[in-house]
Amino acid sequence: MTTSSSGRVLPAELGSLRFSEIVVPVVNESLHDRGFAAAVVLAARLDLPVRLVHVHQSTRIDERATEATAALDLTSERLRAQYPALTLKHEVVLAADVAHGLEEVLSPTSMVVLATEHAGVEDGSFSLADALSRRSDGVLVMLGPNAHVPERPGPV
Repeated sequence: MTTSSSGRVLPAELGSLRFSEIVVPVVNESLHDRGFAAAVVLAARLDLPVRLVHVHQSTRIDERATEATAALDLTSERLRAQYPALTLKHEVVLAADVAHGLEEVLSPTSMVVLATEHAGVEDGSFSLADALSRRSDGVLVMLGPNAHVPERPGPV
């Protein structure tokens, strides 16, 4: 991770694109693991921190939000042990819907990495990936259901 003399993290560059972090939405354990595996590879190549974000669909802190926070704390501990060189942050956000909650925490230099099981389905509902692609001005890296992601992406 590149820092300025003041200690501020400087964005990584990929061509003309600049990134300050990789954000991985934590929605579903199996999807989270696939998205995180890809994020680890990108973080190592671009020297970026990874931020796990779980959006609790509520406007108030309740027992489920407290449980989600505890679960994310444990997930982060497990991942830090598995990837000690990785800079990892995490947070639980309260919002009416997941896409809106993520939108609130993203900066213009955030890269979102997420796995998706489907795009739009016949009943007209859409996935989180669809919702983010419609609302975000940033870079989204979406892993489809058939994308190959190493189970353990190697040392970071």
